[in-house]
Amino acid sequence: MTARFSGFKERELCLVTDRGLCNGERDLLDRLAGALAGGVTVIQLREKDLPAKKILTLARALRTLTKRSEEHT
Repeated sequence: MTARFSGFKERELCLVTDRGLCNGERDLLDRLAGALAGGVTVIQLREKDLPAKKILTLARALRTLTKRSEEHT
């Protein structure tokens, strides 16, 4: 493992968001919840076209999902 990726543990599964592949924000959050349940350990929220306020709203909702996932592991 190189120093560049030293923050990751071995065998982590990373997902990068793309809400363009989903039917709206609710569908994205549902899919992310499913990904967490399926073993994803890292989610990169990458929605370059959203205004800052919408990204923050989405990030807060995602954090709620990740907290729930942490409680079940």
